[in-house]
Amino acid sequence: MALTKEKIIGSIYHQVGLSKNRSRLVVETLFEIIKQTLEQGEDLLVSGFGKFVVKEKSARRGRNPQTTMVLKTDDKSFLEPHSLQFFLHPSCLLQGGRFRYP
Repeated sequence: MALTKEKIIGSIYHQVGLSKNRSRLVVETLFEIIKQTLEQGEDLLVSGFGKFVVKEKSARRGRNPQTTMVLKTDDKSFLEPHSLQFFLHPSCLLQGGRFRYP
């Protein structure tokens, strides 16, 4: 089951003791700050959690496999997580918690 914004708000309500409205305000403010930071093209570093980098992909040529028609994709941005230990597959971890990149 996915962790939703409502579950995060509920956890803050129970664990920290803030009211539901204050908990909702904290979560929505945090997400707004994260969103604005990434929209400005800045990296997001959360110590102990990970680093998120906005990368740009240039336009490229593609082909529709059904019609074999050649087309061009648009430039786009995407979010790339970096070296998050708990996101890596267990086969990437060596004894002692160090990383091995395949």
